[in-house]
Amino acid sequence: MLLFIPASLLLSTVKLDLKKYFRNSIILLVLSVLIFNARNVNRISSEIEKYSYKPFATTFYQVNENDFRIENRMDKLIKSYNKCKTINIDCEISEGKIKVLFGKNIFVNQ
Repeated sequence: MLLFIPASLLLSTVKLDLKKYFRNSIILLVLSVLIFNARNVNRISSEIEKYSYKPFATTFYQVNENDFRIENRMDKLIKSYNKCKTINIDCEISEGKIKVLFGKNIFVNQ
C-alpha cells in the first residue's frame, strides 16, 4: 500500500503515450514468457540428465496392482452395500461405512 498509493498518484498526473506504453507492455510480456519457457526447458533437460527420463520415447509408468489397494477396498464396500440394499438385509461388512447422499457414495471413517 505504501508503494502503490504514491505510484498511482504520480501516474494519474502524468500523461502517458499509449503507443510507448503498449510497446513496453508487449516487450515485458514477451520477455516474461521467454524466461518462463527457458526455465522450463532447463528444468526438463536437467531431469533428463539426472533421472534418465525420456519423455518422447517412453511416457508410460509402471503401475502395480498394489497401487490400487484402496480403490479395490472401496469397490468391494460399494458392491457389498448395493448387495445388502437389494436383498434388504443388514451386512456387517459395509454397515455404517457407506452413506448415500444425493446419489453419491460417501465413505465414513470410523
